[in-house]
Amino acid sequence: MRKLILSSEENSRAKALATLKSIQKEDFKAIFNLVRDKPVTVRLLDPPLHEFLPHSVKEIEILATELNLSVTEIKQRIESLSEVNPMLGHRGCRLAVTFP
Repeated sequence: MRKLILSSEENSRAKALATLKSIQKEDFKAIFNLVRDKPVTVRLLDPPLHEFLPHSVKEIEILATELNLSVTEIKQRIESLSEVNPMLGHRGCRLAVTFP
């Protein structure tokens, strides 16, 4: 998820989405195999994007190293995604408009 959020190019976002899709597909298979014929409710995870990113300086430094980004780039992205009222912010449909 962090790779997706911090991607600055469409190609890298597509790769991150493909990875997420694969992970989710396996998760759903496991869920449906466990419950068999029982009903399942899937709730969508829809927190503001900045909630997926690290909060402490140490975590930001680790992520910067893992993704080969600068600490400054990550901090700027976190700041740009932070929302005053995340319940009305950049979520769901509007997220799909920003990242079609």
